[in-house]
Amino acid sequence: MKRNSSNNTPLAKFIAHALPKRGMPATIMEINAGKTPNMDVRFLSVALHFDYMFERPFGDLVIDRRWAASFTQTCIEIDKALGNSTHGFSWRMLDTEGGEPHWYWALAKEYDQQIRCFFDGENTRVEIAHPWTDPVGELRSTIWGIVDRGMRRALNWQDAANDGGSHVSGGL
Repeated sequence: MKRNSSNNTPLAKFIAHALPKRGMPATIMEINAGKTPNMDVRFLSVALHFDYMFERPFGDLVIDRRWAASFTQTCIEIDKALGNSTHGFSWRMLDTEGGEPHWYWALAKEYDQQIRCFFDGENTRVEIAHPWTDPVGELRSTIWGIVDRGMRRALNWQDAANDGGSHVSGGL
């Protein structure tokens, strides 16, 4: 588990004090009055455990409260897939569109794919070049799969909670 020890901000200290000891199940921190169905994921204990994932947001990091368990599980799976290095992983934006989760992420620039266009006067050829750090795109594909599974799991668990759990699928 890769943790940054620079959580000395007043908010981080408050959250750390209010949360259970490391290794305990993740809990949701109720910061506002609870009137909104959305929450900022940086108030989940997973954000303290894996703070490197939340260092470079591009937009809001807000999800439906009912997706907190699935998002937490997704972060745990990503950390495991990354191994001993963070590879620059970061959540860029977490959003809800049409009642569905849209979770955007990025790796460090050295993991970026490049689109190369070749024009020979008549024909254009386009290819995607994987970086030397991930020559076959394995890490990117693994994380994409984990995030996709997490978003589907969030909807599945939400639907199960809405109808009392009568259609929970164990496959996700």
